[in-house]
Amino acid sequence: MGLLERDASGVQVTDTNRLLEAWRDEYRFDRHSVVQGHISVAAGEGVVQRVARALAQSDMGYAVTGLAAAWYWTRFARFRLSTVYVKDSPSSELLESMGFRETPRGSNTWLVAPQDESVFDGFRNIGGICCVHPIQVYLDLKSHPERAAEAAEEIHSRLILRSNDDQ
Repeated sequence: MGLLERDASGVQVTDTNRLLEAWRDEYRFDRHSVVQGHISVAAGEGVVQRVARALAQSDMGYAVTGLAAAWYWTRFARFRLSTVYVKDSPSSELLESMGFRETPRGSNTWLVAPQDESVFDGFRNIGGICCVHPIQVYLDLKSHPERAAEAAEEIHSRLILRSNDDQ
């Protein structure tokens, strides 16, 4: 595909945007294990804060992705659905402490056990909330509802293209 070239210094990416788009075309969010549910608080930040607090208190690693992470990174597009990668499966007691009720119908929370832990690479704490790297957000938004396409474009133009221009 001409995305990489090898020279004396090693392997170099020839076109970072083309490589990212090829990655996004092949990326499958549905390979992760997703538990859909509902938490009865004001959607959006209220859900994220409740989940983050409960996971932090239980010393469970997590990172927000999707629309919630896009909002924390850019303050673009309010959101209803909060998607959170978790490093371990939450116990029933932990789910109860955050008020999580498993149901795909009307879900406002997706707890995601990732296929592999690379989704946590480059995460950052933003305002007390652990968020995946903007590239991971961009990949994940491909499979999300609501204003995901617009949020992905905002992440791409403000954070990914800008960081490529700096290189």
